[in-house]
Amino acid sequence: MAQDPYDELATQLGHFIVAFNGLEVALGGALMRLLKHDDEEIGAAFVAILGFSHKHALLTALAHKIPDQNTRTTFVGYLKEAKSINISRNKYIHSEYISVVGE
Repeated sequence: MAQDPYDELATQLGHFIVAFNGLEVALGGALMRLLKHDDEEIGAAFVAILGFSHKHALLTALAHKIPDQNTRTTFVGYLKEAKSINISRNKYIHSEYISVVGE
């Protein structure tokens, strides 16, 4: 039985989506921590309705609340990296994949 040429691509995209979801969850946790929100149910509901871009924008705006300069600098660097990952995610997930198998 011939293997579908998209199986490997779909598997890798699936792994990427799952990993990106973990990144979004981490952004939500960071947002809850910066807002000092201790009610996890309310915090989870709040961050669940925000997409990546909104979470990223809020975290960027609130980064000044991190008192330690080294930690803040590291955090801002991670935010830049997260934005780059989101750009890649959008590129890969929203791309058109045209089959050229057999050419």
